[in-house]
Amino acid sequence: MPKVPINLFDVKDSRVVDPATYAIRFKSQKQETSKAGNEMTLFILEATEPGLEGVVFYDRVVHTPEAGWKWKQMYEATGVHFDASGFDTDDLIHAECKVTVDKEVYEGKEKNTVEAYLKM
Repeated sequence: MPKVPINLFDVKDSRVVDPATYAIRFKSQKQETSKAGNEMTLFILEATEPGLEGVVFYDRVVHTPEAGWKWKQMYEATGVHFDASGFDTDDLIHAECKVTVDKEVYEGKEKNTVEAYLKM
């Protein structure tokens, strides 16, 4: 078996937080395909407020016109440029804004959901 070069002592545990509005930074993203076969982006959002070290939110957004409201919310909240020809999701990495989060139970586990993107 290969040795995995990760120091687990340095890994921050993620936890579920109470529904509220939190300051975040777009940490990373990954392209995926939804169950319906649509392209989508998984965003990993890192809480930036004191006392919330290690808290991470996940938000998947499909690449469809129906999800346009959420894309527009993200770009307007962060101030990242977009135009009529489209946008580049890489431009969001390291951008900051606030998110409103809620809680839900999924497959028996409690998790946070991102409900809205807001300006700082």
